[in-house]
Amino acid sequence: MTGERFYLLLMLKFLIPFSFAVLAAIGNVFFVFGNRKVGHSGNPMMFTTTAMTVCLLLYFICYLTFGVRGSGEFLRRNLLWCMLSGAGMFMTFLGFYLLYSRFDTSYYALFSVTSIILTSIVLGVFILKEGINFYGALSLIAAVVSIVFFGLSKR
Repeated sequence: MTGERFYLLLMLKFLIPFSFAVLAAIGNVFFVFGNRKVGHSGNPMMFTTTAMTVCLLLYFICYLTFGVRGSGEFLRRNLLWCMLSGAGMFMTFLGFYLLYSRFDTSYYALFSVTSIILTSIVLGVFILKEGINFYGALSLIAAVVSIVFFGLSKR
């Protein structure tokens, strides 16, 4: 394999997950922007309920597009994990609403870094037993340091 071909394959290996991350990040920007424009309301569930209704409708259209074959078996095997994930989504969206209806968007840095630490260390390393190399450990240390700097910036 030539060096040029190796470099291309290496870039593709990175660009595919990066493109998925960008898609998720753009969606998050839309969600946060809508949340900030709505602001604080008397019913903290109204914004997220409305946004999730749109989300569920779009997901349902995609679900029907891919076909429903095997759905019963999927739910029989995975209902517990789907319920756990649904509870997690509820907590995430409620936390987003509480954060963005009361604080400016710079606080997203606090959420994202906290999420990196909890997902990578608690879930990845301790629960799922996924390995972490030197560079991964350095990035997590940098995440912890960034929380300290963020806290100092808000004094």
